Formats: sequence, C-alpha cells, structure tokens
Amino acid sequence: MATTARDRDIEYAAVPDIIECEELALVYYSDVPGTVPTAWNRATVAVAHDVGNRDPAPQWGLRLTLRDSLLQYGPWADAQRALLQDFFFPSAYRNQSKTERLIPGETRLHTEFRLDISFAGDTNFRLPTREPSKDWLHPRDTRSLPAYRGGAARPYGWLDLEMGTGSSLSVIVPMVVGETGYTTLVELAILNLNATTSVDYASMLVAPRCQFTGYMEMPRVWNAQRTWTYNVSLQEAEIFLLRDHITLVQDLINDWTAGPPPTMAHFIPIIYEYNIAIADVKLRLNVNEHNVINRNNDLDENGTTVIRTLLRGSYS
Repeated sequence: MATTARDRDIEYAAVPDIIECEELALVYYSDVPGTVPTAWNRATVAVAHDVGNRDPAPQWGLRLTLRDSLLQYGPWADAQRALLQDFFFPSAYRNQSKTERLIPGETRLHTEFRLDISFAGDTNFRLPTREPSKDWLHPRDTRSLPAYRGGAARPYGWLDLEMGTGSSLSVIVPMVVGETGYTTLVELAILNLNATTSVDYASMLVAPRCQFTGYMEMPRVWNAQRTWTYNVSLQEAEIFLLRDHITLVQDLINDWTAGPPPTMAHFIPIIYEYNIAIADVKLRLNVNEHNVINRNNDLDENGTTVIRTLLRGSYS
C-alpha cells in the first residue's frame, strides 16, 4: 500500500524509548530557605553566585543513579524535548533584570538547580539518526512507517557510546541573574569509552577516559550575541576512522539541525566554540589493497597508517 505524504514525513529514526535500565535511584532535594542573617563570618562563606545569602545558598537539585542502562537520545527525541520545554517554560523574548542583592531579614534564595546523573554497570548511550546520505537507496514513495507505528521501518543510523562504571553527567543551571547574565554548566565524564556505529558495528573510538565540559552563556539582553564553549579532553585513545564514519557524523549533524529557521523577530546569534585537547592519541587509517575492509579495527587483517600524538595538543 502506498504511503501518504504525511506518512512519508514521519521520522523513521523516531525512538520513543528514552531510558531503559535494570535499576534507577532518584533523590530530589530542596532546602527550605530561611531569612538572611544579620551577622555572619565572612571567612567561612565561598559561593558561586553571591546575591547576599551570606551563608551557603539553599540547595536544590536532583540526583539519579542508573544501573545497566540503555539511553536513546537523538535528533527526534531532542525535538520532543524542545516542544515540552517551550510548553512548560516558554521563552519570554524579554531582557532579564539583575537579581537584587538580599538584605538581612529577607528570604534567602536558591541560586542554582543541580542535576547529577551517575552511571553504574554497563551503560550504552545511543544516538539514532536519519541518514540523508542514503536517501537515494530508499525512494520517498516506498518508505514505510516507523516500527512503533506498526510498520517495517527503514533502518536508521546510530552512534553508540558505551560507558563504564563511574561515568557521570552534571548540569548546573543558575537561578539568579548577574551583571552580565548567567552561564549554564554541563560536565560529562566518560570512563572506558567504546564508540561503535551502524557503519560496521565495530569500535570506532576507544579511550580510558573522555571529559566534556560545556559553558552556555545567557546574556541579560535576550537577543544579544552569546558564545557557547565546549571543551573536550581525550587521552590515550585509539581512533579507527573510515570515510563512512565522517558521513554518519555529518548525517547526525544535519538531522539535528534540520527544520525551519527561526524568524528574524526571534533570532538569537550564537557562536559555538569547540576546544579539543588530546594526548597520546592514535589515529588509524586503513590502507588495504583496493580499499576492501571487513573489520576496520582488526589489526591483523588490515594494513594501517598510524598518526600518533605523543605530546598534549589543543585544537579550536
């Protein structure tokens, strides 16, 4: 049966199951704020956002621990997240006022919300994506509905990040506005990283540790230019790179950024800055005869050219 135009527009890489795990522990905490004291010991106070709480600010956050989990989050899931976020926390498109400094007797403020996620056991973080580069293999008039809609779905591409016990994710969102605005902090620490792809189901990147840090500025002027900085640190890694891996990453980026552009009335200029620090990284490029490759990470089967960094390097 031929599909309709509406059915053809449905995402074949739509994966509705976001989290599957053997065990989940959740702790939500929120201090009940008191009043700002009249006297306090300045030497004992060290705060990130000083708005006059005087003592350390009331704590507010969420702690999650996932054991033996499968996380599936890609462009389709992120689009649903954006819809929910716009519904519950719609953008005001207005300038923000600086948080007034508290005076003794006023109610103290929560200065930040903190989300901490710890991963135990075997964790697999999958990024499913559409592959525009393979559209020529799947004519639009013969595409099927996604599997969760009862059809036989077109296979989607994916990038898997397998993480070891001790990996963690932290997100800190300020609840107060400073002189220049505020900055959201994201920190991801991955231990025993093993990245595989739908290209050949073999390891593309192996590293004992990978550190990711993101700083997302939010100026007080709602449409002011801002810089979002992402730092990646990679040590003692081995990369088995194929041309198809680059195509898959390009497809992932194109899928994530697909959609209509914002109107000029709601446009916000953002500069994305990426800093990559590497140390003792081996980049393996296969040089097989006639470019025939079965398993790209099999060192006995393939001829390889190795590019190695011995000293620490930084790239932006």
